[in-house]
Amino acid sequence: MLAGVEVALAVMRDLIVSADVALKQSLGNAAVVTPVDASWMMKIPTAGQMILGFTLPFALAFVAIPLEYFIQSSRTVFGNGMVFGLRGLSLLLRVVGVIVKQVGNALCMLYDAVIFVPLLIERMVQGANAGRGVASVSAAGENVPFPKRLSDNERRATGEQG
Repeated sequence: MLAGVEVALAVMRDLIVSADVALKQSLGNAAVVTPVDASWMMKIPTAGQMILGFTLPFALAFVAIPLEYFIQSSRTVFGNGMVFGLRGLSLLLRVVGVIVKQVGNALCMLYDAVIFVPLLIERMVQGANAGRGVASVSAAGENVPFPKRLSDNERRATGEQG
């Protein structure tokens, strides 16, 4: 029924346009404008509009149902895609976190390897000075012996820090 109304509107539109053209010709300078014999030529656009007016509503009606299913299923597909993307992002962030942690551990070990030799030399010098009884000079000018180095157990027992 709607397709039939569409066909009728296409025919009416064509009649209104032709009446408008005839009115403008009659109001204007009619001597200059010569009427063109286009009896069958003017009916081609009308026939095309009638065909399209009849078929397009059916095409749109048949497209609406698959379009609805497409939209409904695309919601599920989009949701699954988002879940997949978030899981991939979490995996990537986890891998980056582990890499950063391992790089930090490697830097600590590298620092330990670099600082080992100077600390070893410092301990050897302190041990040699302590064995000879060499004392250090305080700010007041008095000789003060090096303090005895406590072990971890002795430090815990006395409550001494560092």
